[in-house]
Amino acid sequence: MVDIVILIASKVADCLLDPIIAHLNYITSYNKNVQKLRKETENLRVMKENVELSVGAAERSGEVITPTVVQWLSRVDKIIEAAQKMGDETKLKEKCLFGWCPNCIHRYNFSVKSAKKMSVIASLEKDGNFKRVSHLPPPGEFENLMHDFCFTIPYGLILIGGGVFGYFKKGSTASLAGGVGTGLVLVLAGYLSLKAFEKRKNSHFALIVETVCAVTLTYVMGQRYYQTSKIMPAGMVAGISVLMTGFYLYKIATGGNHFPTKTE
Repeated sequence: MVDIVILIASKVADCLLDPIIAHLNYITSYNKNVQKLRKETENLRVMKENVELSVGAAERSGEVITPTVVQWLSRVDKIIEAAQKMGDETKLKEKCLFGWCPNCIHRYNFSVKSAKKMSVIASLEKDGNFKRVSHLPPPGEFENLMHDFCFTIPYGLILIGGGVFGYFKKGSTASLAGGVGTGLVLVLAGYLSLKAFEKRKNSHFALIVETVCAVTLTYVMGQRYYQTSKIMPAGMVAGISVLMTGFYLYKIATGGNHFPTKTE
């Protein structure tokens, strides 16, 4: 009978003491919880920055960001903001009685909240290991990938290479000046268009310069091909320039480069 009473008493004591000890640990582990929350928040911030780099690269390539990634970034922003707010409050409330003694109520509340926040952070870190953050746009949106700078810069480099080749093969300074000069202008125009695109803008000046160069080369090299019937370089440059002229006119008619949906 006595053994039964002792057993019941020990069970009751365990039921009463375990919750009390657990709650006291929230107070005694306060400093440890502050440091742990700060560390986990910083780790999550670094993970977010890495995902944003991938998102930026995907957007510049014209790909569509997946809704899961957009939602994850939004959740991360909220939890980081909440953790930062808790950290700011810690500096103000961790002491009471003019700083003479620790604020046990604040320490307890902070530790309880930080445990919940760290659980959410752990879940976000697990969910943030994305294999891909984007996908190609539907076939109907393929024209969004046809940015003028994607073709203009290679076009300019071909002209530069042709001008240098013509100079070394035949000593033609006209070929050097015309090919390299026009090529550099096109490369510069393509670069200006690319930088404008990164800011989600169109460089109409660059598009006009590209069109004028292509039209001029089509006429000049077309005339030379008509007179000489030589495929290289007149015929090839004239053919490429005809295609590029049509492409630039298409871009002008459709309003320039198109941008992927911006990630909120």
